[in-house]
Amino acid sequence: MEDSLNRLYETTVLKNNFNNINLFKILSLNKSEKKKIKRKQKINNDNKHLYYINSGKIMTKRNDVIISIHQEGEFVGLNALLDEENTKDEFIVVEDGLVCEFESMEALFTLLSLQEGWIYLLVQEKLRCERLIQNSICIHKNGKEKIKKIFVYLAREFGTATEKGMLLPTSFNRSLIAEYSNVTLKSLKKIIELLALEEWLEINGQKIYIKYDSIQSYV
Repeated sequence: MEDSLNRLYETTVLKNNFNNINLFKILSLNKSEKKKIKRKQKINNDNKHLYYINSGKIMTKRNDVIISIHQEGEFVGLNALLDEENTKDEFIVVEDGLVCEFESMEALFTLLSLQEGWIYLLVQEKLRCERLIQNSICIHKNGKEKIKKIFVYLAREFGTATEKGMLLPTSFNRSLIAEYSNVTLKSLKKIIELLALEEWLEINGQKIYIKYDSIQSYV
């Protein structure tokens, strides 16, 4: 059943009509409100609203643990449409930006009124579960390997290409990376220094560049 859903979602029709950007355009036909967001701001998660990130970054936390980080072009709060347990999540702004707020019930009715809307929701939930599994696997790695895996993930998902390598967003400071990696700040700093000596990454002040060879060679 799961493979069948994945094959269906991979078709051209679904990809063109149910990626996040096109879904945002569809939902924008309903009532919405644009809101500026500021770093460290907590965004309301009352199961009545979901948010599309026009710019900036937002992390999802539960029980004070970072579950995921979202960026421009992604929805926050979409999973709560399927499971009220997800309303326990906290949304905290990592980087200043702009979001578009939609009413959850209107968004749900809109999705379910579309031919493949429910498949889109199921696939999004599957992707969320896969991220949680990867996070769980990562937590059980030793300190250095854990940090390398986190850095590669952050570089691939959020990095900016430069001559020195993939530059991590400056909003991902060492405190945030340490919390996301579940290591102490002191341990993180030591591992970063070691990786810099090994030329696995490069440090320039607060900027962290992950070398292209490091990313390509890491599975």
